[in-house]
Amino acid sequence: MCLCDSNFGGADCERDCLNPNPDWEGTSCDIPRCFGIPQYDPKVCTSHGICIAPNTCECLTDYSGSDCASFQCYNISTNDTNVCSGHGRCELPDNCVCMDGYSHNFSAPRKDCHHVTCEGILSGTAGECHGRGMCVGPNQCAFCVPPFFGADCDEADRFVSPEGDDTSNNCLVRSFPCRTIFHAMKQATNRNQIVLLEGSHYISEIIFVKKSFTILGENRDKVKIVFDSLSTRFRQVMQVFI
Repeated sequence: MCLCDSNFGGADCERDCLNPNPDWEGTSCDIPRCFGIPQYDPKVCTSHGICIAPNTCECLTDYSGSDCASFQCYNISTNDTNVCSGHGRCELPDNCVCMDGYSHNFSAPRKDCHHVTCEGILSGTAGECHGRGMCVGPNQCAFCVPPFFGADCDEADRFVSPEGDDTSNNCLVRSFPCRTIFHAMKQATNRNQIVLLEGSHYISEIIFVKKSFTILGENRDKVKIVFDSLSTRFRQVMQVFI
């Protein structure tokens, strides 16, 4: 057995680390490199294995490849178009990150983006489509319960009449309308229409809402909106179709 000089190593001192060496380093020339990264570097073997010899990685469980960079999600390679059911990306072994409109059934053993969702709620579960329809595709509801409609069964007409009643009224029934526009605004959700029935509609207070909806008159010849001095600012920002 040879006793090697500094910067040389190997059984016969054949390894030379005195000059730059792509495979070895260290004062005894006994630290291997894997693809240019020394054995002690946390990034060696893509942080998923151990460098046991020059360009030879011993991979951790679930990782493979010459540099331990390869893995699968449920036995499907990351570069396969069918990985994560074709609806997500495989970021870690058996760990899919789903596209918008898809998710997992978390009670199932495979969490591979197999199920569609509407507004983040799994198809076939309580609360899908706001409890008013069926989630039949990614963010696509169908069979909405009247009077609701739209892609998430959250659109509806809200009816207002000067002869109506605001008490415990969601304004959804034309034959039982609300009395005031502001009450209908409070009941409305995004993309609802507030339909003004025949008569004069008075606005005498200011309300600020973070919603997007349309106010329209059912019959332009028989609908009038009356503003008082308190509601001037509201009149300046409101768009009404009559």
